[in-house]
Amino acid sequence: MKNLTKLILFLSILINTSLICSKEPLTEISSKEKFQNFYPSLDAYEATFNKNVTRFFLVRHGENEGNAKKLVDGRTLNLPLTEKGEMDSLAAGKAIARKINQINLLVSSPMIRTRQTATKIIKSFEIAPTIVFDDRLMERYYGIFEGGPEENYTPYEEEEAIAIAKMSTFSERLAYREHSSMENYQETYDRMSSVIFELAKQNLGKNIVITTHGNSIWSLFLGNAEQYNTFDDSFKFKIKNGCILVIESDGYSMKIKAF
Repeated sequence: MKNLTKLILFLSILINTSLICSKEPLTEISSKEKFQNFYPSLDAYEATFNKNVTRFFLVRHGENEGNAKKLVDGRTLNLPLTEKGEMDSLAAGKAIARKINQINLLVSSPMIRTRQTATKIIKSFEIAPTIVFDDRLMERYYGIFEGGPEENYTPYEEEEAIAIAKMSTFSERLAYREHSSMENYQETYDRMSSVIFELAKQNLGKNIVITTHGNSIWSLFLGNAEQYNTFDDSFKFKIKNGCILVIESDGYSMKIKAF
């Protein structure tokens, strides 16, 4: 019975891996069509070879014990995956394997949950890639909220949405801090994009998987939202555990290709 339950859980996660990682109903986004035109689903993405760009599959780690307990699990707790989190990670690997035959390199945040996600993803490939670790891929730093219950942070998150809506410039929005002890999204974007550009220049024409964290991936959406005019819409979803973002980069710019 336990194995049957695990199978049902895995199949449900596998089916939902291809869906947009919505926090709220997409009908609440100003234009569902606009949003999906800029960020097509992974199912719609065609991974054709291009020697002039590097293709990245960024994966948010599977559910870990901190997520399950509704804790702000940034960098402090470093808790392992739950059983569901292992299934999330296996499903992500299978979803990537439907698009490419080989991972040339896997780069992971050093946290336990992302390391474990990486080892599950490579099970879907005959040839295991080299795995390296990079501190720049760690989760956004939550300052005084690190390790505490999510309910302590939620009021500040709600204030953020109100404050940002009143700001007139894109740079002002990215620089906003919910609390002075926290990392802002500009800082998160800067370190994440530095990894993308550095790896892209060194690996043109190759496939790289990155296992990282929800708000670290989200920073890339926000950092690229100005050109698509989707900044406000980006606050109406979140990156669920095991979700995949596809980016192509020539080492100087990046384009989000699927989500």
